[in-house]
Amino acid sequence: MRQFIFVALAFVAASASDPKKPIWPVEFDAPFGLNIPADPVALPNGIVNGSSHFYYNWDQAKASLIVYENGCLPGIFPGSEKTPCNFTFVEAGTFFTSADVPSCLWFPGVGSVPPNFLAAFNYSGFDQIVVDLYSAAHFVHFWNGPAGFQYWTEDITGLDIALVDGGSIQWAFGTLTAGPQDVSLFNVPSTYSNCPWDSNLAVADPFVKLSHALSRR
Repeated sequence: MRQFIFVALAFVAASASDPKKPIWPVEFDAPFGLNIPADPVALPNGIVNGSSHFYYNWDQAKASLIVYENGCLPGIFPGSEKTPCNFTFVEAGTFFTSADVPSCLWFPGVGSVPPNFLAAFNYSGFDQIVVDLYSAAHFVHFWNGPAGFQYWTEDITGLDIALVDGGSIQWAFGTLTAGPQDVSLFNVPSTYSNCPWDSNLAVADPFVKLSHALSRR
């Protein structure tokens, strides 16, 4: 079994000067595949290309929503990898929801990343060939970010192709579609409790880790 759907296939010559850093559209959505390597105790079979979706609305809501459709990240609570879940990023912080856990505030003050989040990244000096959610190969620029975060964007279009969260969690992006995202997607309860576990970044979503790192720069 391939544990990672978007391994780098080859190195190619980098350009003479650093490429321009792509900036996200202010509203878009994109499917992606979640990839986590197998762990003999916590996750014996790993997760390969787990169906997931990312929604983003910066101009109206300054918010984003991550939906893990088939199963959440492992280690949040017992069996979380078998339960679909959502992460909603708003200005108040990061909210978590699943069938087993009502909507709760996990990371106060850790909201959505801005469209120009790659401003905090540095070009690695390497271009590579990397495959996306659909196993299509792309020539990409390779970026290094805070907290060990790594990002790959297509060299011509600037579209997102893949990321690694500084640990073992990897995303392979599908087609990014720029367009309006209904603000109701990002609704959180007007009254809420904190999540019934510690604010442990080790088991958090990749964009929790990235937003947390950016907020402390």
